[in-house]
Amino acid sequence: MEKRRKKKREIEEGIKKKDKEIKELKNKYLMTLSDYENYKKRAKREMEEFLNYSNEKLLKGLIPVVDNFERALKVKHKDDSFYKGVELIYKHLLGILKNEGVESFESVGKEFDPNFHEAVSVLKSKEHKDGIIIEEMEKGYNLKGRLARPAKVVVAKKKVE
Repeated sequence: MEKRRKKKREIEEGIKKKDKEIKELKNKYLMTLSDYENYKKRAKREMEEFLNYSNEKLLKGLIPVVDNFERALKVKHKDDSFYKGVELIYKHLLGILKNEGVESFESVGKEFDPNFHEAVSVLKSKEHKDGIIIEEMEKGYNLKGRLARPAKVVVAKKKVE
């Protein structure tokens, strides 16, 4: 009888030990599964970001070309066929950039924000409050919601009399 109880205890202890091992292995499996799912999500997010911003350098390089087109369009007469050709190329370039997610943003009349603006000058003004942008020297651009180039601006400083 004593042998049976001893054997029964040994079996129960063995079962408890195996149950504990099974529980530990199940937890390891669930953690590994969770890590794998997180890895898949992270890899997908990184791939999407790579695809969205892989041509960022090229697109940023085209922004000064847009600036030069804008300068050229300010000089020529509007009825000149050369002017019209340059204007068509400019509009075509803007369309391509817009399709790729590059868009300019307005700064004049808004409050200076160092996250989006680069102050190139401060001008004393009676008409404007401190920190209001009164002139844009170069447009600022975003690429798919991310700053590609800050706007170069002139900021007002309240003139005290």
